[in-house]
Amino acid sequence: MSNEKQTFWSQNPASSRTTEDSFYLNMYRKSQIPCQRDNQYPSREMEILIHVKNDIIIFVKNVMEKVMNGGEKSQVHLPLSQYIDYFQKIKYAFNLLGKTSHFLEESIVRELVCSFFQSLEYVIYYCPDSITLPKQINSPLLTDNAINLLKMNLKSNQIMYWRELGNAWTESRPPPRLPGLRSFDQIPTSLGKTLLQTVAKD
Repeated sequence: MSNEKQTFWSQNPASSRTTEDSFYLNMYRKSQIPCQRDNQYPSREMEILIHVKNDIIIFVKNVMEKVMNGGEKSQVHLPLSQYIDYFQKIKYAFNLLGKTSHFLEESIVRELVCSFFQSLEYVIYYCPDSITLPKQINSPLLTDNAINLLKMNLKSNQIMYWRELGNAWTESRPPPRLPGLRSFDQIPTSLGKTLLQTVAKD
């Protein structure tokens, strides 16, 4: 990824509002994800996916509000931990979709993959450390199923952008550690609480 922020927002800022509207339309569907092909689907994973999706929406909404209030500023300064938490949850959401996609309608899976990825591009664009931070989020690694979902559902320019994020986002095995780069391997505390709450309900 070059030093310039390579997203379609930077190329055509006027398109950001349309993309934001599309993101919220897809993420707030009445179906709330479950549109299963049959009655046998993994309810625990589905419930966790809904929790993670809602956390992602809250963070993106926070970024959007700061963008609207910040005028021409191209960076949104939030605590580093919040950005790390968001990036990890996006990866975890892709992994959950990879695990549950066979139980969902293809159109729902496609919309969710595209919406999650649109939010990723949006957040990276406004992240103060957009060049290096996303590449340092090694955990969780994407599963093979998640990688295949991205390949099947993203547009060609999105696939190029995704690949520029590096091995931490495109490989299912641990990427090599580079000298001088931090590696954030902890699942965010808020996500851990989500998992514990979900397991406690069962």
